Formats: sequence, C-alpha cells, structure tokens
Amino acid sequence: MSGGFGIQMIWAIGILVLCISALAARRVPMKGALRISLIWVAVFVGAYLIIRLVTGLT
Repeated sequence: MSGGFGIQMIWAIGILVLCISALAARRVPMKGALRISLIWVAVFVGAYLIIRLVTGLT
C-alpha cells in the first residue's frame, strides 16, 4: 500500500463521516437517507459509464 493510497483512504473516510453526520444532524429518516444515497450512487455510476463510453476506455 503506497502513501498516496493511505491519504486517499483517510480522505474518503472523512468525507463519509461528514455526510453521515450531516444526515444525523438533520434527523433524516433512514428510509429517506437510503433512497437518496441510492439515487446518488446511480447518478455517479451513470456518469462513469457515459464518460467511459465517450472516451472509449476499455
């Protein structure tokens, strides 16, 4: 594991903690939070697939 990967992992965990704490502070129901997170995952997967299709990466 390189040093750059470790920093990226710490950054990603920090972002997840910030997102979860923001949802907890707003007291978003778990069902609503799950629905919102699935929508965001679908958006990012769709964007990734479109970029991959356009750039021709295999």
